[in-house]
Amino acid sequence: MYPINTGKFEGFNNKIKVLKRIGYGYRNMDYFFTLIRFLSLPKNYSSPKFP
Repeated sequence: MYPINTGKFEGFNNKIKVLKRIGYGYRNMDYFFTLIRFLSLPKNYSSPKFP
């Protein structure tokens, strides 16, 4: 009745798992969470223009 797809969530979870494997041994968890937030941005995201 309602075609719900969880493909985007599965893809994001896969990115997080890959980051965990790459970042094994990092002592700074803040860096890890910042990296996850950075990768969650859209690909066409542009930084704000400063005057």
